[in-house]
Amino acid sequence: MRSDILSHLVRRRIIVLLYEYIELSYTDLLDSLKIGTGLLNFHLRKLRPFVKHTDKGTYILSKYGKVAYNLIRYAITYDEVKVTDSISMPPPISLSLSLLRISTF
Repeated sequence: MRSDILSHLVRRRIIVLLYEYIELSYTDLLDSLKIGTGLLNFHLRKLRPFVKHTDKGTYILSKYGKVAYNLIRYAITYDEVKVTDSISMPPPISLSLSLLRISTF
């Protein structure tokens, strides 16, 4: 699995949308992302390990997609936290290292 899959904002937004709404149609994704069909198809192909296409024709997160969402959420939360001298936080794990760990499942 390539470690740069989640490096693109659109792919991260797809993961977050599917986590928040649980299940979305292709049209729902197009409307939410405000991108063209070719671009959505490209990003959905890249996200195959993280996104499942259901028998109903909708999209949901796979188990890897749920892990990816938590990594994205952690990265955003870590960036928002103001670290003071009295609080020591561990250094963040890089997205590449996190994805490498996921791929060993």
